[in-house]
Amino acid sequence: MMQRFFIFVQAATGKASELGVAIAKSRISYIKDISSISGKWDLLLRVEIDGRRDVSQDVISQLFRFPNIVKTKTVVAYAVYDPADYTLEDDFD
Repeated sequence: MMQRFFIFVQAATGKASELGVAIAKSRISYIKDISSISGKWDLLLRVEIDGRRDVSQDVISQLFRFPNIVKTKTVVAYAVYDPADYTLEDDFD
């Protein structure tokens, strides 16, 4: 079973774009997408890995191989509500 995580990444000052590109170019299979965001954090990574694996060992340790990562924060996602699973007819049942 796949488990979804969101990882907030704070980059070194002025390095967010460079870091985002480097992570994207690495083509790490479990990183599904990378978004540039505003606020305290610079990047948001959506990660999906086999639920039997250790996210800290398999994911975070690999991320810190990239230069310019200051810190990360990981959030576990549980249920996924896909709008495609629901239709207007559902409102009339």
